[in-house]
Amino acid sequence: MLGACIVAGPWLIRNAYWYGNPVAPFCSSLFPGQLVQSEFAQRYGDILRNWGNLQSKWSIPLEVTVRGFALQGFIGPIYLLSPLSLLALRGPLGRRFLLAAAVFGGAYWLNLGTRFLIPALPFVAFAMVLAVRTRTGLLAILAVFSAVTAWPWVAGMYCDRYAWRLSEFPIKAALRLEPEEHFLGRRLPEWQAIQYMNSQLPPSAKVYSLAAVPAAYFRRDVIVADYSAFGGQIHDGLLAAHLDDFRPSGVVTLTFQPVYTKRLRIRRAKGDSGTWGVFEVEMNCGKQQVTRSNAWTIRAEPNPYAAIFAFDRNPVTRWRTEYGSDRDMHLEVAFGRTTCVSEVILSVARAHTHVGAVIEVLNESSWVKPEAAVRVSRGLPPDRLLKKAATDRLRASGITHLMLPVTNEMKDDFVWNDWQWGVRKIHESGGWMIFEVY
Repeated sequence: MLGACIVAGPWLIRNAYWYGNPVAPFCSSLFPGQLVQSEFAQRYGDILRNWGNLQSKWSIPLEVTVRGFALQGFIGPIYLLSPLSLLALRGPLGRRFLLAAAVFGGAYWLNLGTRFLIPALPFVAFAMVLAVRTRTGLLAILAVFSAVTAWPWVAGMYCDRYAWRLSEFPIKAALRLEPEEHFLGRRLPEWQAIQYMNSQLPPSAKVYSLAAVPAAYFRRDVIVADYSAFGGQIHDGLLAAHLDDFRPSGVVTLTFQPVYTKRLRIRRAKGDSGTWGVFEVEMNCGKQQVTRSNAWTIRAEPNPYAAIFAFDRNPVTRWRTEYGSDRDMHLEVAFGRTTCVSEVILSVARAHTHVGAVIEVLNESSWVKPEAAVRVSRGLPPDRLLKKAATDRLRASGITHLMLPVTNEMKDDFVWNDWQWGVRKIHESGGWMIFEVY
């Protein structure tokens, strides 16, 4: 236990200091923060518990021992005999080994990747040996079988062709007899693009990637779309400018008798489920617009850190809930002084026009709901306007370049409508494109 604390403790302290969450990115609902989206943490946890390529939980034994593709690696066919370790329960030492295996392997169901069995494997192996320790010949056969089947060229005969494994011994590369650039060029398809960025982009460049990249080889600051709340917000804005379903193509107008209040809430109606989002909020008192001032305080529940995007006058940035129907979803504005409001206009995605919205205003110490007439209209804003707004968000965030694989669905849009986006393709190699934001 002390050894585990020594190894894991610094990571927990680091996460608590940087993210305000010792187990980041998980448990974001218990440790909310602006650096990790709760939706991402939940989706990531679901992926680790299920693994998309896994056909059934019953296939796990064969996947982790001989196949190795669906769960990214295999531990060898010798562990198909691991039920033998149960015979070690007859002795106290065997029971200790199996108890240790259960403790260190108990969290495996939170991540089905083969590598997460590694902490428990030594204890299972010890228990297997104890179970047959009196059969010297059998022990020798098992040892030889384990060694032979673990040899890379033998493993290739029974594992999946795409299994995560050693396929060669790169002795020349290890001894630097083969230059690092040559070795990495053979193994990493994106290596040429990485070299281009490291040598041709200025040191101050900030690159936004729409897919995972081997960031350890970059000498420039790289932000990956799904690795942080900031990256997810940028991606959300790009999608809003690219896909019809993500665009701010609906307007919900709520009109009511003028009220004078210091605080106003926009709440999702009870009974509606799923996520909800708002691109922009406008408020009027009669024919006069209620303009935002520095005295305003903008809050939201959940995802409070993105609430400001509903009032930033950028049509592709938005506040969205990221939670299901069990949350108290609302946007709130504290005006700082008594303000007249008679109309609230919400810019939303087409999928959210059917979600009911309710206005609440603070009347002395209680919230009341003015009777509101609701009008819904739809219409797509001009592509050029949305794409420019998305690129403006990139520039405001200090992003100077975009990187995306040629298989990305947005690739053709960036290539053919580069003038609308305000980007310029400057490099393509290894299945990757690099665009400059100008």
